[in-house]
Amino acid sequence: MTIPDHDQTVMTPLDSDALVLRRAEELIGAPVRDQLWLLLLDRADVQLPVLLPIDDLPERPDALAREGIGDVLRLLRAETDARAVVAVFERPGAHALPPRDRDWVRLLSEVAPLSDVRLRACLLAGERGVRWIAPDDWA
Repeated sequence: MTIPDHDQTVMTPLDSDALVLRRAEELIGAPVRDQLWLLLLDRADVQLPVLLPIDDLPERPDALAREGIGDVLRLLRAETDARAVVAVFERPGAHALPPRDRDWVRLLSEVAPLSDVRLRACLLAGERGVRWIAPDDWA
């Protein structure tokens, strides 16, 4: 698998669910360690040249985590052309969304709009590859 460089990504807006999933497969691939990746998209859903890994997430989000994620999203919005984010939970060994991540997806879905950033997608990179996290998985 070839990881696309930014010059290639600007040619393809991620304007379909299939394209979002394919890009996450290209960039994240097989899970290696527990972390959350944030892929940033501009107003035309073109991926920006920023791929942010966040490791050492607390088991469950609390008020401090909520504030921290909100601060990160607001900073990314202010410092880049980011208008949307794709969240990819990298979870080695996971066949389904781990219970702790349900709370994180819920938090992202609440905080992103407050930060003036659209949550384009939440994905799980687990043992069965990268898959979409549907609202039924975390609601």
